[in-house]
Amino acid sequence: MTAWTGEIKVGETTVVTTDGVSRYVLQVLVDDLIVGQDKTPDDTQVTFRIGSEPAAESATWQSGAIVRLDLTTQP
Repeated sequence: MTAWTGEIKVGETTVVTTDGVSRYVLQVLVDDLIVGQDKTPDDTQVTFRIGSEPAAESATWQSGAIVRLDLTTQP
């Protein structure tokens, strides 16, 4: 699973499935990867891909925030 702002990959992790339940932890490193910005604006959209498929959900970047987000692929 990967996280993106535009075409810049800002995070990657592995999904673990146990007893039919999938879980992941993903650290998004936006500030370090968007060139020319000292601080990423809190309204930056983060999209996700599960394998090569886009997730139906997205999130809004919030510096320092921990957010629970259940992801699904688009139909």
